[in-house]
Amino acid sequence: MKILKSCGRFMWMFAALVPTYLQAEIQYNTYMPGTHQTTINTAKLGEVLASQTDGELAISVLSGGSVASGKATLSFISDRLVDAGLVTDVYVPGDLPHTVIASSMALLGENAWVMSGAMTEYSLLGCKGCKQDLDKLGVMNFGHHSTSPYKLLCNTDVSTVADLKGKKIKAAAPWTRLVASWGAVPLNIPFNDVYEGLQRGQMNCAFSPESAMEDYGLYDVLSHVVDFPGGTFHGFHSFVLNRDVWESFTEEQQAILLKEIPHFIASNTAAYFESSRVSREKAIESGIKYLPATEELKETIAKARQEEKENSLAIARKRGVKNPEDNVKVFLEAVDKWTALIGDQNPTPEEFSDMLVREVYSKVKFN
Repeated sequence: MKILKSCGRFMWMFAALVPTYLQAEIQYNTYMPGTHQTTINTAKLGEVLASQTDGELAISVLSGGSVASGKATLSFISDRLVDAGLVTDVYVPGDLPHTVIASSMALLGENAWVMSGAMTEYSLLGCKGCKQDLDKLGVMNFGHHSTSPYKLLCNTDVSTVADLKGKKIKAAAPWTRLVASWGAVPLNIPFNDVYEGLQRGQMNCAFSPESAMEDYGLYDVLSHVVDFPGGTFHGFHSFVLNRDVWESFTEEQQAILLKEIPHFIASNTAAYFESSRVSREKAIESGIKYLPATEELKETIAKARQEEKENSLAIARKRGVKNPEDNVKVFLEAVDKWTALIGDQNPTPEEFSDMLVREVYSKVKFN
């Protein structure tokens, strides 16, 4: 009897430690704040999954980097400390060198819809090495969303290259070379610290999509926006999932998640579009001045755009990527394809989701 009771206690403890994914709550980590629309979209995805599975499949959103930072998220998913999350490839270029080849060509981006479609097609269909990078870590990637075009958000008038010299500018990795070419100082700091940095004069500008003004409440610490197409960031891995977690889902649960992912990707891209529109309107209403880029400034961007391809190739080779020229070729072909597909239209999330299914997801095997 004692043996049976001991076995019973052991089995109960074992069951508590090992989750069953017949009824699953995916622990999704994001470093974005809870108010960010992509975070809200993730919660909505969880509600849809729960509705379609009678509560058997859901998502618990861990926002604001409360569990893992942007840099740590991929390793947390790999080690199954969380089940899934938003992964930003430039934070972990050594782990994801094949997607960074494409995301580091940031100045190429002029349209969020184009870059989201192109990046998703590149990484899920045409990229040589992308899946192998993920397999080494035991994780899966389900697609990419993109920001809207970057601008210079500043607390001072910086309409010329001369004005930018010596200025301290928050800039993510793909933009640091351009910022340095102006004689400015690129700052690699989390966006959560940008408000305080601008307020205290510790920095002068942030190289960012306009949506950051709304997402991080920057209106009262800015005075000028330099209005030029400064590229996009398209290296967001919108939904990275631990492979063991995926394989523990039922076939029906897998199918339901796959059905909803394209709309999730589309909604995240739409969020940047809409937030940038709202941000511009509010910025102008609050007295922030929009300045056109001078021809000299445009020329520096055009030059940097030409150079970033070679820079991307050189860095990829240093990271051990073989024949990165093939990856660049595939990505540029995808950009051309999606540029033609999108044209001048601003699709709805439903329309873009249908395009993703037709052009990408209908051709991908995740098992």
